[in-house]
Amino acid sequence: MLKKQEIVFLIIIFLCSSGFTQFWRMDDTFENNTVIVSGSVELEVPADYASFKFTVKAYGNDLRAAVDEARKKVGVISKALFSIGLKETNLTTSRFYSGENTKNKAFLSSKRDYTAAIDVIVKIDDFNFLEAAVVKVAEYEPAEMSDISYGLKNYEDYRRRSLKAALDKAAEKADLIARELKVEIDHPIYVEETPSVGATNYTNSVSIVEAEISGISSIFTEKIKLEKSVKVIYQIKSAN
Repeated sequence: MLKKQEIVFLIIIFLCSSGFTQFWRMDDTFENNTVIVSGSVELEVPADYASFKFTVKAYGNDLRAAVDEARKKVGVISKALFSIGLKETNLTTSRFYSGENTKNKAFLSSKRDYTAAIDVIVKIDDFNFLEAAVVKVAEYEPAEMSDISYGLKNYEDYRRRSLKAALDKAAEKADLIARELKVEIDHPIYVEETPSVGATNYTNSVSIVEAEISGISSIFTEKIKLEKSVKVIYQIKSAN
């Protein structure tokens, strides 16, 4: 027959292996005289920049010829964009590739033995230029053209705003509970920023649509959605 001390020891082992110690520690850390609240917010902020990418490809009988031809194509499109008011700061080369053409060489010619590809990102913060820029690039029929994406230049600033708003929501809940239960809140003893979606960047498909009325844009800007949630544990003041 098991002795009393052995039985107690086996019970302790069972509790440890089954995870009950985690709850005991939680109760030991956050005692019963606490209020646990959460706060969640969803902000919609107008996007302050838009961007899209285009790719030019070129071929040549040697690597230098292919690269020069690709650069020439980028130069032509860039000058066209500058003509409508964009600056060099609006354009960024994001990828450059060159090498032997292994896919579609010419059968009896060396003119396509090598290829070069350049990706250029167009970033615009004045949306009055957006549609004109998209149309201008499309006129030169690049090899590829991405959708339009929208974003926030000061994302961290808006993230802090959403966090503050979520904390304010949690504090409001704690104050309401305290009033209804006729207790007094002391101070927060635990704050957790729970996983959230963050910023949702929207995209518009690039499709050139002729507006029937002059001056009407066929591209519409989007808003960025920011979601933030927090969990806060407040200590309740002990009655004297």
